[in-house]
Amino acid sequence: MRYLLRTLLAIGTIMLLAWLSYSAVYQIRTTPVQIRPVEYDASRALAFQFVREDSKRLIDAAILILAALWSVSVVKKDERLRAGDFPEIGMFVAANLLLISFFYLTEKFTTVLEHAYWDVRSVPGSQLLPDVFNSPYLTLYYQLVNTAFYASLAVSAIVVLSLCLLREKVSLPTESKQCA
Repeated sequence: MRYLLRTLLAIGTIMLLAWLSYSAVYQIRTTPVQIRPVEYDASRALAFQFVREDSKRLIDAAILILAALWSVSVVKKDERLRAGDFPEIGMFVAANLLLISFFYLTEKFTTVLEHAYWDVRSVPGSQLLPDVFNSPYLTLYYQLVNTAFYASLAVSAIVVLSLCLLREKVSLPTESKQCA
């Protein structure tokens, strides 16, 4: 029963990865590269700064998730992946791919945001900012970053749950201490 549940979780996480990948590629290909400018206002500049800081906070959290996933799955002796743990290996790979895609999309979003800011602010004599909440291209990457983060968080939690609770425990040989 446990193996069936572990296998279903692995299939579900791999299907989630495939669906999110297809959806992201489709959205990137079909979203127009439109960046709407808005007049400079202190509150809009503050919102622009919040969007940038939000992505930095997510990066910090994702690094902690990646470290926790690897520490449980690879480093911790009692719970680490073993050669026969095919469901958990599949989920572990899916979680890592989601985290890698999160880091890539965050970098892409930051680059797009910087280019949009540069393009809009380079118009002579204007006091414009890119509209981060109503520009289709900017909101696309913002949504993709958040989706990749929360999907990787969920899949990482499922991997740890499966490794720690659903997998049968195997007694490891203990080191015998001999008195001299």
